[in-house]
Amino acid sequence: VKNMSWNTHETLPYIWNQNQDEITIEIAFEQPIRARMLDIKLTRSKLTVKKKGSDEYLINGEFYERVKHNDSTWTVDPQTFVLNIEIEKYTKNNFWPCVIKVD
Repeated sequence: VKNMSWNTHETLPYIWNQNQDEITIEIAFEQPIRARMLDIKLTRSKLTVKKKGSDEYLINGEFYERVKHNDSTWTVDPQTFVLNIEIEKYTKNNFWPCVIKVD
């Protein structure tokens, strides 16, 4: 996504960036991963990400603000094992200090 800088924190399992209209989250996996191996739930107020069969969440929390969950998508790159989540902001033209409130 153009005109974005990545936000990282050593305790988070993901990196994220934003522009005025959308958020991008990326999670890099060390082992090969396919979309069918993930359990991802994205609602207008919450995001959960975990591997199927695992009790450990990679992301489990409320968004900083409401999102357009029906306009949001996620994909896994089979070459790099990176999960990419594209999230449309409900309120455009603003910047978030964090993507998940616990950040």
